[in-house]
Amino acid sequence: MYKRIFISLILISVIFTSQIFCSHSTPSLFEAMEHFEKGDYQKAARGFAPYAGQPCPVAEPYCIDLLKKNLLGTFQIVPSNEEYKEKDNLKQWYEAQQKLKALLRQKNKNFDSKLKAVMSSSNGPLLYLLGKLYETGTQKIDADQSKAANYFLLAFQKGDPRGILGLNRICPESEIIFGETPIKISRLASLLSLMGTSTKSDGEILAGISAWYSKDPVVKQYFLRAAAQFGHTKSQFEYGQSYSSNEAEVLFWMMQAAENNQREAIGVCGHFFEQGKGTKQDYLKAYHYFKRAAYHPQATSLDYFNFALIHEQGKGVLEDYETALTWYKRAFKADPTNKLAEYRYGRILGLLGNYSKAVKYLRQTRDHSVERAYNYAYALLKEQGEDKIPSEALKIFEKLIDQAHLEAITVITQYAYNNKIVFDLNKLKQMLKVLIKQEENVEKRSIAYQCLYMIACKEMGCTYTTNLKAISFLENALKANRSNYEVKFLYARYLKDSRKFKRALKYLREVEQSGTKVVFNEIGACYALLALEQADFEASLSMEKEAYGYYLKHMAFPENEDYPTAAYNIACLHIKGRAGLKEDSAEILKYLHIAAEGKDLDALNDLAVAYHLGLYGAERDLEKAKCFYKQGIQEGGTISKLNYALLLLCEGQSEEAYSESKDLFKEVLPLARELIHKIFSTIGNIKNQEIIENTENLESCIVEPVQTEVEIIEELKVPARSSQAKPTRMYNPLKQQKDEEQDEDQKFNKKFDRLKQKLNKFKGQKQAKYRKVKALMEQFIQLEGGHLKKGKGSGQRVRIGDNFSGFHRPHTADLKKGALKGITRSMEVASKKGC
Repeated sequence: MYKRIFISLILISVIFTSQIFCSHSTPSLFEAMEHFEKGDYQKAARGFAPYAGQPCPVAEPYCIDLLKKNLLGTFQIVPSNEEYKEKDNLKQWYEAQQKLKALLRQKNKNFDSKLKAVMSSSNGPLLYLLGKLYETGTQKIDADQSKAANYFLLAFQKGDPRGILGLNRICPESEIIFGETPIKISRLASLLSLMGTSTKSDGEILAGISAWYSKDPVVKQYFLRAAAQFGHTKSQFEYGQSYSSNEAEVLFWMMQAAENNQREAIGVCGHFFEQGKGTKQDYLKAYHYFKRAAYHPQATSLDYFNFALIHEQGKGVLEDYETALTWYKRAFKADPTNKLAEYRYGRILGLLGNYSKAVKYLRQTRDHSVERAYNYAYALLKEQGEDKIPSEALKIFEKLIDQAHLEAITVITQYAYNNKIVFDLNKLKQMLKVLIKQEENVEKRSIAYQCLYMIACKEMGCTYTTNLKAISFLENALKANRSNYEVKFLYARYLKDSRKFKRALKYLREVEQSGTKVVFNEIGACYALLALEQADFEASLSMEKEAYGYYLKHMAFPENEDYPTAAYNIACLHIKGRAGLKEDSAEILKYLHIAAEGKDLDALNDLAVAYHLGLYGAERDLEKAKCFYKQGIQEGGTISKLNYALLLLCEGQSEEAYSESKDLFKEVLPLARELIHKIFSTIGNIKNQEIIENTENLESCIVEPVQTEVEIIEELKVPARSSQAKPTRMYNPLKQQKDEEQDEDQKFNKKFDRLKQKLNKFKGQKQAKYRKVKALMEQFIQLEGGHLKKGKGSGQRVRIGDNFSGFHRPHTADLKKGALKGITRSMEVASKKGC
């Protein structure tokens, strides 16, 4: 019994609660407007609460006003397009009542004329309120049904659907012509009357009416816009896509739909912000929208593709090929017909160095466009190695060259330049000249000039040239695009070889600022060469230290092309005791080994010489020496070949020495001529010694050994070297430079001695010409470094090397005994300190 009573009480309470709830059900948007206009803000707040922060432009001004009255909680205002003021236009719903109150306060004799002005306005909500005013009448305005009907009709035509409800109250059976369709007011009113009583939103009901009149575009557009204004997402997207008059208006409605998570609208917003359509270009906002579209539950292949593309291009986010690769893969897996996504996936694989997989995907799309064909051929080339172009790739490149494809021309030019293929250079030149005339892109024109430079080098039979015609192409490439750092690098090398070290250094520092790491060795070399030109010891030492620092910087990146050269340069600094470094045997051998591992020809030769003669603390080891000589010969080292022949000669292997050295006349500089002559004088029958001095006829010195020559070889064989034997001269560039420096020191000492002898002539003389004494001082300064400066009055200050002295300049042309004695004593002191 108690159980039944308890259940009954629960049922009664549920029914009672539901009745209370229903009696306070949420009013529709139209009803909320009515409550707001009457000043019943509590009820209005209940009606507007679901629209706060939602993409419903009509409701937003009401919500903001109620927020200021503390009747609504805080909410985020929906962002709108900065350039298109659609929201300001939609505020007319809210501002209509403010204007009506102002009109009523100003009621006077001219009231009717003001109403005529209102009738010509485009504010539909204000016209509706005026119609309602005339419908009911007030203490100041008499009711007038005809005027009310007129205002209701105008309100409907100006965008306020409530005009139909007003007409339905006055003349329900009448019809209105809207567009080309006669519309019965009662029928429309019955559809609109669902507002507030249906479970559907007001926007959805307006969208339904729009669909009902789909055959009449004018009626359809009217109600579709009204539905969009009342926050119906599909209507916002459809109206923005089909009926907006400009790009800014399209973006406005797409942003409204996107805020309600409409997938297609989100993607459109991304494109508009990326391309700057209807707004300012903003890659960050574009990235935000593309990300939302890609992560949408209903995302499509296109959404995945757009998100991958923005990662690949680095727009609004850091460039990230790995992430782009992931989303491209999703894109073509979601839609196998999306060949563009498949192509991009293969292209990114190639950029990441995975050429075998790249070829697989790029092969599928190679016939779709010129760019896809090029990328396929390039990936194929990389997959099979860069020593030789695969025949399939070469055919594609040849077709692309006929179409003046710059990238294909560049690849073929580089291969021809590096002697990896034989190609018609005239054809390449013709296509490049056509490109230069037609191409407006400065970057591409710069690359075309760069290719012409490489072709000019190739035609001259070298991989680098200072020929003025070839350099003019480099200069044109630099003029076309100052940011082409590869051209700057080549031009800087030309300046360095032309001994314009300061200008070369300027360009190399610009290349360094671009983040190019391969330039460090060249900067170091420029500093090292500039150091040799400095008369001041401190300046020279400072530049050598800069050179050493840049060589070490270069060594920090083993992938750099000139890595072995930088190691060799550091070894040179140690051997010559430059940059404040000591002649450290361990460091010398360490860096020579590093350079030799990188197949640096000088390093291979010098390391072989070190083991051959026991230099730099290395123990003599002929087997190691032979090994490094042979490596140098394999890499094309002429000096290594010569030294290897001399080693064989020292071991008594004259025939082997001959076979190794017989072709060196064409390659070796006159520097090594005496050593070649020594080899041939033991094994060859050279009748005319003058031929050796004539470099043009060196080939005639080479004779094949005959029986008589073999006998000569047997007679003149050099015995194997013993510990007491005089060492054969080896060609070691480092040692040669050191010997040259010692020669320079000897020459310097001789010049210095001659100057001291001249100085001694002035001693003991009673007078001498000042100009002769001054000339002698200037010679000291030129030799030792220093300066001659004027002091106070007749005082003169001279610095010779690091030594300073002073004297008084005579007032006549001749120096008297006292002054001459003082000057000569100053020079003598300076010269002694200089020694």
